[in-house]
Amino acid sequence: PEGFGDCRRTAIAIADGIDRIQDLTCSRIGQIRVVLTWGSEPEDLDAHLTGPNASDDGRFHVYWPNGSRGSTDVAPFSKLDLDDTSGAGPETITIGQLNSGVYRYSVHDFTNAHKAASTALGSSGAKVELYTGAGPTPEVFFVPNQPGTLWTVFELIGSPSGPTLTILNQMGIAADPAAVN
Repeated sequence: PEGFGDCRRTAIAIADGIDRIQDLTCSRIGQIRVVLTWGSEPEDLDAHLTGPNASDDGRFHVYWPNGSRGSTDVAPFSKLDLDDTSGAGPETITIGQLNSGVYRYSVHDFTNAHKAASTALGSSGAKVELYTGAGPTPEVFFVPNQPGTLWTVFELIGSPSGPTLTILNQMGIAADPAAVN
Protein backbone atom coordinates (compact mmCIF):
# COMPACT_ATOMS: atom_id res chain seq x y z
CA PRO A 1 0.00 0.00 0.00
CA GLU A 2 1.05 3.61 -0.56
CA GLY A 3 3.09 5.10 2.29
CA PHE A 4 4.18 1.69 3.53
CA GLY A 5 7.46 -0.13 3.09
CA ASP A 6 7.68 -3.77 2.14
CA CYS A 7 5.10 -6.06 3.71
CA ARG A 8 5.50 -9.67 4.76
CA ARG A 9 2.72 -12.26 5.01
CA THR A 10 2.97 -15.36 7.17
CA ALA A 11 0.45 -18.14 6.55
CA ILE A 12 -0.06 -21.45 8.24
CA ALA A 13 -1.56 -24.08 5.93
CA ILE A 14 -4.04 -26.42 7.57
CA ALA A 15 -5.55 -29.45 5.78
CA ASP A 16 -5.81 -29.57 2.01
CA GLY A 17 -3.59 -26.51 1.53
CA ILE A 18 -6.18 -24.07 2.88
CA ASP A 19 -4.66 -21.06 4.64
CA ARG A 20 -6.42 -20.63 7.98
CA ILE A 21 -4.13 -18.21 9.79
CA GLN A 22 -2.42 -15.27 8.13
CA ASP A 23 -0.45 -12.39 9.59
CA LEU A 24 0.44 -9.41 7.44
CA THR A 25 3.25 -7.22 8.76
CA CYS A 26 3.66 -3.78 7.20
CA SER A 27 5.42 -0.70 8.48
CA ARG A 28 4.94 2.88 7.42
CA ILE A 29 8.02 4.33 5.77
CA GLY A 30 10.15 5.96 8.47
CA GLN A 31 8.72 3.84 11.29
CA ILE A 32 10.06 0.88 13.25
CA ARG A 33 7.85 -2.12 13.96
CA VAL A 34 8.54 -4.85 16.53
CA VAL A 35 6.48 -8.06 16.32
CA LEU A 36 6.34 -10.69 19.08
CA THR A 37 4.96 -14.20 18.45
CA TRP A 38 5.15 -17.42 20.50
CA GLY A 39 3.52 -20.81 20.99
CA SER A 40 0.22 -21.45 22.74
CA GLU A 41 1.85 -21.42 26.21
CA PRO A 42 2.16 -19.28 28.21
CA GLU A 43 -1.07 -17.53 27.31
CA ASP A 44 0.06 -13.98 28.07
CA LEU A 45 3.46 -12.69 27.04
CA ASP A 46 3.69 -8.89 26.92
CA ALA A 47 5.81 -6.60 24.75
CA HIS A 48 7.42 -3.68 26.61
CA LEU A 49 9.24 -0.66 25.20
CA THR A 50 10.97 1.93 27.35
CA GLY A 51 12.74 5.01 26.08
CA PRO A 52 13.75 8.58 26.83
CA ASN A 53 11.12 11.26 27.38
CA ALA A 54 11.75 14.22 25.10
CA SER A 55 10.50 16.70 27.74
CA ASP A 56 12.46 15.59 30.82
CA ASP A 57 15.15 13.23 32.07
CA GLY A 58 12.68 10.40 32.70
CA ARG A 59 11.73 7.37 30.63
CA PHE A 60 8.43 6.38 29.08
CA HIS A 61 7.06 2.84 29.27
CA VAL A 62 4.76 1.48 26.55
CA TYR A 63 2.93 -1.75 27.42
CA TRP A 64 -0.58 -3.23 27.87
CA PRO A 65 -2.55 -1.18 30.45
CA ASN A 66 -4.90 1.47 29.11
CA GLY A 67 -3.12 4.79 29.47
CA SER A 68 0.29 3.17 28.90
CA ARG A 69 -0.18 2.03 25.29
CA GLY A 70 1.37 5.22 23.87
CA SER A 71 0.82 7.03 20.57
CA THR A 72 2.71 7.45 17.32
CA ASP A 73 1.21 10.94 16.80
CA VAL A 74 2.35 12.57 20.06
CA ALA A 75 4.95 11.79 22.72
CA PRO A 76 6.24 9.16 23.26
CA PHE A 77 5.82 8.56 19.46
CA SER A 78 5.67 4.82 20.22
CA LYS A 79 2.58 2.66 20.55
CA LEU A 80 1.46 -0.85 21.49
CA ASP A 81 -0.70 -1.61 18.45
CA LEU A 82 -1.87 -5.07 19.44
CA ASP A 83 -2.00 -6.92 22.78
CA ASP A 84 -2.70 -10.67 22.82
CA THR A 85 -3.73 -12.50 26.01
CA SER A 86 -4.68 -15.91 24.65
CA GLY A 87 -1.35 -17.30 23.41
CA ALA A 88 0.65 -17.17 20.17
CA GLY A 89 0.48 -13.42 19.55
CA PRO A 90 1.21 -11.34 17.69
CA GLU A 91 1.90 -8.34 19.87
CA THR A 92 3.20 -5.33 17.95
CA ILE A 93 4.81 -2.05 18.91
CA THR A 94 5.39 0.77 16.43
CA ILE A 95 8.02 3.47 16.96
CA GLY A 96 7.26 6.59 14.93
CA GLN A 97 10.35 8.56 15.87
CA LEU A 98 13.34 8.07 18.11
CA ASN A 99 14.29 10.71 20.67
CA SER A 100 17.89 11.12 21.73
CA GLY A 101 18.79 8.25 24.04
CA VAL A 102 18.41 4.50 24.51
CA TYR A 103 15.24 2.53 23.70
CA ARG A 104 14.91 -0.93 25.26
CA TYR A 105 12.57 -3.72 24.11
CA SER A 106 11.65 -6.55 26.49
CA VAL A 107 9.18 -9.42 26.73
CA HIS A 108 7.50 -10.17 30.07
CA ASP A 109 5.80 -13.44 31.00
CA PHE A 110 2.68 -12.02 32.65
CA THR A 111 1.14 -15.48 33.06
CA ASN A 112 4.00 -16.68 35.30
CA ALA A 113 5.20 -13.31 36.66
CA HIS A 114 5.21 -14.47 40.29
CA LYS A 115 7.08 -17.73 39.62
CA ALA A 116 10.74 -16.69 39.69
CA ALA A 117 11.98 -20.15 38.66
CA SER A 118 9.53 -20.41 35.74
CA THR A 119 10.86 -21.90 32.51
CA ALA A 120 7.66 -21.14 30.53
CA LEU A 121 9.03 -18.05 28.74
CA GLY A 122 12.28 -19.82 27.81
CA SER A 123 10.42 -22.80 26.38
CA SER A 124 7.64 -20.76 24.68
CA GLY A 125 9.32 -20.54 21.28
CA ALA A 126 9.00 -16.73 21.50
CA LYS A 127 10.33 -14.85 18.50
CA VAL A 128 10.82 -11.11 18.04
CA GLU A 129 11.08 -9.54 14.59
CA LEU A 130 12.47 -6.00 14.29
CA TYR A 131 11.54 -4.14 11.10
CA THR A 132 13.40 -0.89 10.38
CA GLY A 133 13.87 1.35 7.37
CA ALA A 134 17.06 -0.60 6.64
CA GLY A 135 15.18 -3.06 4.40
CA PRO A 136 12.38 -5.59 4.18
CA THR A 137 14.19 -8.36 6.04
CA PRO A 138 13.74 -8.13 9.80
CA GLU A 139 16.29 -8.78 12.50
CA VAL A 140 15.02 -11.94 14.22
CA PHE A 141 15.59 -12.90 17.85
CA PHE A 142 14.67 -16.15 19.62
CA VAL A 143 14.14 -16.44 23.36
CA PRO A 144 16.99 -18.21 25.19
CA ASN A 145 15.84 -21.53 26.65
CA GLN A 146 16.62 -20.45 30.23
CA PRO A 147 14.53 -19.82 33.36
CA GLY A 148 13.12 -16.35 33.89
CA THR A 149 10.07 -14.14 33.47
CA LEU A 150 11.72 -11.25 31.61
CA TRP A 151 13.57 -11.42 28.28
CA THR A 152 15.45 -8.19 27.54
CA VAL A 153 15.89 -8.47 23.78
CA PHE A 154 17.63 -5.36 22.40
CA GLU A 155 18.35 -1.63 22.61
CA LEU A 156 18.11 0.99 19.85
CA ILE A 157 19.68 4.43 19.40
CA GLY A 158 19.39 6.71 16.37
CA SER A 159 16.78 7.32 13.68
CA PRO A 160 13.98 5.02 12.44
CA SER A 161 15.60 4.75 9.01
CA GLY A 162 18.95 3.60 10.38
CA PRO A 163 19.00 2.89 14.10
CA THR A 164 21.99 1.43 15.90
CA LEU A 165 21.04 -1.96 17.34
CA THR A 166 22.58 -3.51 20.45
CA ILE A 167 21.54 -7.12 20.99
CA LEU A 168 21.13 -8.00 24.68
CA ASN A 169 19.22 -11.34 24.64
CA GLN A 170 19.21 -11.64 28.45
CA MET A 171 16.85 -13.52 30.74
CA GLY A 172 15.91 -12.15 34.14
CA ILE A 173 13.09 -11.99 36.67
CA ALA A 174 10.30 -9.42 36.96
CA ALA A 175 7.14 -9.90 39.00
CA ASP A 176 5.76 -6.39 38.47
CA PRO A 177 5.21 -5.45 34.79
CA ALA A 178 5.25 -1.74 35.69
CA ALA A 179 8.86 -2.13 36.88
CA VAL A 180 10.17 -3.39 33.51
CA ASN A 181 12.64 -0.79 32.27
